[in-house]
Amino acid sequence: MNYEMTFASHKHNSHLVTFHDGKRYVVKFYDAKKPKALINEWLAYQIAKYMNLPIPHARLVSLPDTLVPIPDDTTIVKTKTQFASAYIDGKNAHETTLHRIANADQLAGVIVFDYWLYNRDRTRKNVIIEQNGEHQTLWIIDHADICGSFAWTVEQLKQLPRTLIESATHRMMASFMTVQQLEEAIAVMQTMPTLLLEEMTKHMPDDWPMTEEERKQLVHTLVYRRDHVVPHLIRKCCKQLWPELA
Repeated sequence: MNYEMTFASHKHNSHLVTFHDGKRYVVKFYDAKKPKALINEWLAYQIAKYMNLPIPHARLVSLPDTLVPIPDDTTIVKTKTQFASAYIDGKNAHETTLHRIANADQLAGVIVFDYWLYNRDRTRKNVIIEQNGEHQTLWIIDHADICGSFAWTVEQLKQLPRTLIESATHRMMASFMTVQQLEEAIAVMQTMPTLLLEEMTKHMPDDWPMTEEERKQLVHTLVYRRDHVVPHLIRKCCKQLWPELA
């Protein structure tokens, strides 16, 4: 295991580490000022995998205390468990132009996913483009702000907005998809069992604090948005993305 660097733009909490298998991961630690960030990341990863979305492989890890340099004057806490996401060697969508996306069939699911988890942070910096010859693969990263905040509360979950998300990135992705693909993505989302959501939230690491009330409200919010909010919003979103269809 080898520490490589800290990404300066992430304020000392995004570290590139090469693991024993030779693969590189971006590792994030628990931040007392962002108490739900790692919970959000791990939950989003599991839901994205269920929906077959282009999200880098992630895992829960436990790094040696001495491996990663963390300044004393931060709110980062070296808990037993960290979140690690496979490093994608590519450019974010600010730095490159999309032209031939090999996984365009997955993009409708990304928009549905963002509305389901109320992810307002789907900016071009949170989309990585991996170049493979003439083709490109689009990856989604950084989900610490789902559910409206990296420090959400029960009351905030109860009041998540049911409005359209203004996203230039969604508009960009829409140029590679169809309305039918969005409808199919909604159908996939609605196949996720409530019991599975309950299991995901129950098996969060113990050192990432979440009360039983928070856990139950999180599941309730996701189920309600899955069944009653997202289908309505996606229909409105389609009229915004393709006004000629209205």
